[in-house]
Amino acid sequence: MDFDIKEVLNTAGPTATLVFASWVFLQYLNQRLSGAYGRYRELLSEFRQHEQKDVRRQSIHDQVLQYKQRCEHLRNATTIALIAALFLFVTLITGISSISFDKTGILAATSLGCSLVGITLLLGAATFALRENLLLQATIDTELQDIPELAKYGAYASPATKKVSPVDHQD
Repeated sequence: MDFDIKEVLNTAGPTATLVFASWVFLQYLNQRLSGAYGRYRELLSEFRQHEQKDVRRQSIHDQVLQYKQRCEHLRNATTIALIAALFLFVTLITGISSISFDKTGILAATSLGCSLVGITLLLGAATFALRENLLLQATIDTELQDIPELAKYGAYASPATKKVSPVDHQD
């Protein structure tokens, strides 16, 4: 068995960095999912308690559906990122093993394939996270729909950027 520690460390270092980065990304996604799911449950409770058929109930209804969709995107992203991290772990193990035990190149090829799959899956997870983040604007705008004075500031506008005539802005 031929074993060169320097070669092992040179092989393992970049891959270990990828594994670590994927776990940090997974933690980020998990944190966002936990927060969104908690808010989703709060909104469901508020919807059940608010029995009046009014603008506020419709606002809560819309937000429940938006948070459900956000949670689904984050759950998908988290699942995909976890699978990616597993592929990157296999990359690390097969990469290190290929140095000493792989005379045919099978482990090196497996390592390369797993790293490509892992990185591609991380991109897929990031895409779901991006989609969830884009839904956040709709949720922010929906929160304003039951407050007429603020509803006009929805859809990416803020009081600083939205031009409001003096007639519209009477207090």
